[in-house]
Amino acid sequence: MERFFPLTHAWAHKLYNHQTGGAAWFLLVELDRLVHEPGGSNPVMLSTKILESTGLPARKASRALHQLEIAGAIEVERRRGRCPVVSLLYYETVKTA
Repeated sequence: MERFFPLTHAWAHKLYNHQTGGAAWFLLVELDRLVHEPGGSNPVMLSTKILESTGLPARKASRALHQLEIAGAIEVERRRGRCPVVSLLYYETVKTA
């Protein structure tokens, strides 16, 4: 069975209104996948290995994280020399059946 990405119309409009680019949309879907895979959790530690598995170059992923932060979809905890920890905030407003 194929999984889907639960995003409300309101959040889609919010991301669109903040001019969130394609890489940011893709990264948001990947973060959601990581939350839902076995052993996954929210927040997600975005390690180099995980980032490489998405196929996004580091600079593009960094810009995507910034765009998603500005739109209010995620919160990123950054500490020098450590992997960023990403909390999916949009997820709190999405209700699943």
